[in-house]
Amino acid sequence: MKIFKVTIEIQTVVEAESATDAEHKVSMSHVVDWSDESQHLVATAQQVSSLSELPNNCGWDGECLPWGGDGKTRLKEVLK
Repeated sequence: MKIFKVTIEIQTVVEAESATDAEHKVSMSHVVDWSDESQHLVATAQQVSSLSELPNNCGWDGECLPWGGDGKTRLKEVLK
């Protein structure tokens, strides 16, 4: 199997006093509400060939188990 980095973007419209206020209104609590409305979701997938290509700003590293895997094999083993 191959490893892919998937980015999910949610696009919506928010009424707010400022850009900062708008970002706060778009909190994770609302993401759950919007996840059922597929018209708001945009997903893109990019194949990952090495550990250096993992999205480390989210905490992904070689010790992590990839979603959809066997639940035992770590990324460092898959990306040898």
